[in-house]
Amino acid sequence: MSHIRLVDWVEGGYRVTDKPFPRGELYMGGDNVSIGYFKRPDSKDFFDEDGKRWIKTGDIAEIHPDGAFKIIGNTNEFLNLEGIE
Repeated sequence: MSHIRLVDWVEGGYRVTDKPFPRGELYMGGDNVSIGYFKRPDSKDFFDEDGKRWIKTGDIAEIHPDGAFKIIGNTNEFLNLEGIE
């Protein structure tokens, strides 16, 4: 089973208490989440909590009344292509 949740991203001014739509960083969790990035096992984007594996996606989303998530931004201002030639 997969799980999705929003978490406050204070640095960007997005909070799950925002009106009219809750906003924040999108986290995804479940048995299908990787243990980490290839050759980057120390990444803090992956973590375990309440018996689930989670990833911080870096996407900023808002939740609409029908339950739909709308991606409205990203916590990174640019795409990091480190190591890609």
